[in-house]
Amino acid sequence: MMAGPRIPANSVGEREYRDLCAAFARKEIAPRWQEADRERLFPREFYTAAARAGLVGVALPAAVGGADLGATEEAILLEECSKANPNLAVALLVQEVAGGLLAEFGEGEQLDLARANIAGDCLLAIAVTEPEAGNDVQNLRTHARRDGADWVLSGMKSFITLGAEADVLVLLAQTEAGGAACASSRWIGAAPGSRRSGSRRM
Repeated sequence: MMAGPRIPANSVGEREYRDLCAAFARKEIAPRWQEADRERLFPREFYTAAARAGLVGVALPAAVGGADLGATEEAILLEECSKANPNLAVALLVQEVAGGLLAEFGEGEQLDLARANIAGDCLLAIAVTEPEAGNDVQNLRTHARRDGADWVLSGMKSFITLGAEADVLVLLAQTEAGGAACASSRWIGAAPGSRRSGSRRM
């Protein structure tokens, strides 16, 4: 799959931006959607093509390489991609949410991960859902405890979109003080005690 030209999101009107997103969806998503659904695989080249077209990090700040646009442009992108394949559009939404957390709350290496994600070099997944709490972030059971310069995580996550394909996992947990923590971890060389399981599906 070859990426087309970068979409000039900051220099076109809303209607033209929609047309450009629709053209991307027809060219990059539509030809493979049946195969992707049938095989329950996420085509990595779709993410790479989206990044090269400037469609990853649409609403993220320019400081990390994002387009620095708003929710309207983000919604237009997801709507047009959903017309070709909703599952692949969800994958883009995950990049926006996970990348947004890294950009807003991260520092150092985490900001570098956000930049790499927008550039198409680091596919993200986000771990929120839990067997008991579901998606209720106010009642997460997974805890994060400070241990020197590290965080020690304990808990269980489930139904992680792109969990089998991602390079980096962004995870939400409760801290000892009752607040929230956002941690990022590379799957390669995962921490002791962590385990990844499940079929290769989104």
